[in-house]
Amino acid sequence: MSRTIQQIKELVEYPLVRPEVYRHLGVTPPRGILLRGPPGTGKTHLANAIAGELGAIGASYFRVSAPELVAGMSGESERRIRDLFQAAAAAAPSIVFLDELDAIAPKRNNDSGRGMEKRMVAQLLTSMDTSLTDASVIVLGATNRPDALDSALRRAGRFDQEIELGVPNEAARCAILKTMTSGMRLSGDFDFTLLAKKTPGFVEPIFGV
Repeated sequence: MSRTIQQIKELVEYPLVRPEVYRHLGVTPPRGILLRGPPGTGKTHLANAIAGELGAIGASYFRVSAPELVAGMSGESERRIRDLFQAAAAAAPSIVFLDELDAIAPKRNNDSGRGMEKRMVAQLLTSMDTSLTDASVIVLGATNRPDALDSALRRAGRFDQEIELGVPNEAARCAILKTMTSGMRLSGDFDFTLLAKKTPGFVEPIFGV
């Protein structure tokens, strides 16, 4: 994932660590990055890893599984979204990670959609537009169903940067297997390359079973 890690460093780390560069150039730094790809390809791990690195410079990390924002009472879900972004802005520089983003931001052009879901999408859009204007806040969203997201979320100033995490190739599978078995006792003739060749399409949760 070396290329992906470099991408996310440029989109997340640089705006938080060197904001003066963007001010000097008169360029608006990225504020929203969407991580998309099949389940098990490392979206959550990647977000946690970059947050861990930036924690060393004092960046706050707000990790939320999007379904946790859903509440039964009318207006409570919207309040939770507002509170999340207000807390992130107050603790800037900070990173907000919304896992399973599609759970709270489905397309609103579906007549069968519930009113609560539409209100949550509207609140999320409003919070991103207001909270990300001046504060050093980066929002990461993760989904394995990008086509299910409301199109307004993928416009400029919101999740306008996207990084795709695909299923690992043979070399990547071999590296994953070596990492996951680094603390195990293995026989001397254990063949990582052969096992990697026999696992096309596998992702990390499958290896961990």
